[in-house]
Amino acid sequence: MKLSYTIPAVLAAFSLSSCSTFMAVEHLRGSAEKTKTSQETDAVIAFGRTKADSQTMPKNELVMLGDRYIYVITSSRFNTQAPQSEGSEKLEPILNVKLSRAFVVHHPALKPMAGSTFPLEYNLDNHTFKGDFCLSYIENTELSAAERAGEQKKLDALQFQKSLDGHRYLCMSVGGQMYAKPKNMDYQYRFETPIPVALTVKKTVRRNKIVQGAVLLPWAVATDIVTLPIQALFLGVLASGSSPFTSP
Repeated sequence: MKLSYTIPAVLAAFSLSSCSTFMAVEHLRGSAEKTKTSQETDAVIAFGRTKADSQTMPKNELVMLGDRYIYVITSSRFNTQAPQSEGSEKLEPILNVKLSRAFVVHHPALKPMAGSTFPLEYNLDNHTFKGDFCLSYIENTELSAAERAGEQKKLDALQFQKSLDGHRYLCMSVGGQMYAKPKNMDYQYRFETPIPVALTVKKTVRRNKIVQGAVLLPWAVATDIVTLPIQALFLGVLASGSSPFTSP
């Protein structure tokens, strides 16, 4: 009779012990691997394109060229309802549009010139980046009515939306592969005003050791990128000053 009570008790105790052991293993597994973040800065100073026959990088893709890193854009998406592709080819018309004023680059949550920088997230584990940003443009009232109408038509073709106060903006998401800039690489074409970048670097750590600690640095990267002569003007988010824009 005592045995009949003892067996269920032992089974219950074993069951609880097994659950506890499983939970402990899961806890240890979770604590053994975690993600750490750090902050870095960079500045986009030019645009380029990878060669169609590149052997070291994604082929024929648009590139943001920074002081410290190279950002190969393999995907992009506008924050609009219009049909669109996921590739980066739709960004080139924006880079080559001729307007009388510069675009202001800013985070979607911030007003242009609100005192921040262009934010990007860099995953050190797989050497990829992603970011969300907006381009804003305010009408140049010094132009004639015909000239202003011509600029508005160009912005319509680029899918720029119109805010309540009348200024034009286009928000988008970009992503792709990231590389360290070779020391021997020189950019033929440069922005007069670099676009400041705030990098949030994420890396996986196992038992206090980084899984992958080095950025990609292909030896042929300097010869696999052609710098583009960009027509459009860009202004990074400035650290001070009032803005004629309001938030999209």
